[in-house]
Parts: sequence; structure tokens; C-alpha cells
Amino acid sequence: MYITAGNLKGFKVRVPANTRPTTSKTREALFSIIGPEIYNSTFGDFFAGSGVVGIEALSRGAKKVAFVDSSLKFLDNIRKLTPSYKEKITYVKCKLPHIPEILKKLKMDFVFMDPPYNSSRKNIYFTIEKIHKNINKLLILEIPKLEESYYSSPFAKKYIYGDSVLLVIKAYKLSRYLEEKRGILVRT
Repeated sequence: MYITAGNLKGFKVRVPANTRPTTSKTREALFSIIGPEIYNSTFGDFFAGSGVVGIEALSRGAKKVAFVDSSLKFLDNIRKLTPSYKEKITYVKCKLPHIPEILKKLKMDFVFMDPPYNSSRKNIYFTIEKIHKNINKLLILEIPKLEESYYSSPFAKKYIYGDSVLLVIKAYKLSRYLEEKRGILVRT
């Protein structure tokens, strides 16, 4: 897997076993949505896995990136790939939706979440609920197309790429999105 643009274009990212990295087509779409606002921004890569999305954000000019994952092995892999960026990176090991203090203090312009396909909807919801006030611009959620109906909302813009869907929710709409989804969770 290679970085597609920026000062690290062509950089090879080792993909650990048991990860499902975001495809280059979907990453291109993601950063087209964000556009030039990625430059000098803060970016959260939740369920980071290989870290390819966060590394791409650094390559395109993000000033700070937080890699969040439950696997120390995955975070160590990202650390080995990015030694020259250590002053721009925060590594957070946690099993979401449990949010450690360090994450509660981080303000991020953009948060990208690509949860494993077998993730509990409630855990994803509670993670968004706990961090939504720390997001300044956009939450981007990558989900399988089969789960689209559950996550879709009038408060989210939807982009379909193969078997994946990107849901983009502006920060000021997150509270309303969560309120809508809270009602669905109560019924399930």
C-alpha cells in the first residue's frame, strides 16, 4: 500500500495482518472532500490499523495526527514507519469506546473512523458521542455498504466507493446526528 499524494507520495506502508486498510481510491476521495483544509490541520485516525490514512494526512500537510488503536502492535508499526514525524504524532492505545484522558483533551479538526467490520454499532456510537465536542470541522466514518442504512442520516453526506461508504458529518451537525441515532439504539 502506497501514499498517494503529498511529500510522502509513493512511500510504502506495511500493512499488518488482520487489517483492512482504506483503499487508495477511498483515500483520494476522503482527501478531496477535506481539500486544502488538511494543510496545517489536526487529524485523528481512529481504529488506525496500518495508519495509512493518518500518514497520508501528514503527507498532505496536517500539522498533528493522533493515531488511535487498541493494538500496541499496530501502533508500534506506525511508529516505525514515521520516525521523522514523532513531534507531530500522538499515539493512543485504547479499546474504544473507552476514551483515555489524553483523547478528551485533544482538539481535532478532522476525525476519520474506520472501525472493523465486526464492530458493535453501540461502541461506534458511544465513541462518537464521547469525542464529538473535540471535533472542529468534520467526522468522516468509513463503513461497509451493508451497514449504510443504519448509519445514514439527513445530517450526514454520503459517498459510495465500491463496498465502502464514507459518511461525512460537519461538526456543528454531530449533536443532531447523535440524537437521531440514540433513538435507533434504544429500539435495537
